[in-house]
Amino acid sequence: MSTSSEKAKKLIKMFENIQPWDKMLGKIAAQETDGTESTTAIPGLLSWTKESWDKRLKFLETVSDKKLPILSGKEPTPSDPEFYKGNIENFIGMTQVPTGLVGPLHINGTAAK
Repeated sequence: MSTSSEKAKKLIKMFENIQPWDKMLGKIAAQETDGTESTTAIPGLLSWTKESWDKRLKFLETVSDKKLPILSGKEPTPSDPEFYKGNIENFIGMTQVPTGLVGPLHINGTAAK
């Protein structure tokens, strides 16, 4: 994909200001809400323990008012291929994908705020 040299210069300048992800995560964990927005903290932020995993899952079930037995691994995925008819072509099986929670998402960019 081609772009003008001016646009490329702007993009390079913009990306120069981006911090490494671990530094950004540390800042996010240290931030406190100033009370102007309604935010709900995700439990166990930046923790990879089983206890934090359970707390986040319970939090999501509470906030969504739904049980998540398949996502949590407490219930197996349906194994009958007919179950997936109309949702996937040439079904061959399942793949487990790590899933996480994010938010609240605050956007403060060049084109959005």
